[in-house]
Amino acid sequence: MTTGATPMILPTDLERRRARLGRWLTRGLGVVVEAFFGLIAVLALTGEDPPRPEAWPMLACLGVCLIAVLLAWRWPEAGGAFLVLGALSLAVARADREAAALERRS
Repeated sequence: MTTGATPMILPTDLERRRARLGRWLTRGLGVVVEAFFGLIAVLALTGEDPPRPEAWPMLACLGVCLIAVLLAWRWPEAGGAFLVLGALSLAVARADREAAALERRS
């Protein structure tokens, strides 16, 4: 008598190695991205001139993205979702800053 359950398909050793390699490659890329944008944030905050008030939302969104990359190391799904939200908010903050700059020029 069958119970209707589907048989469990186990990944092969090669598939597990590829998955592990993919995870470590994305983590390594995350470290490079983290270092690059972290350097930008540090230089913006510690430069001779303090950031202008209209730059603070972008720096805050960049900080959210940097934290999300770190969270993605431990919790990939939650960190990835957090990173997408941070990137979208960064795009909105950038568009708002560009709109304000165009308004000032007119």
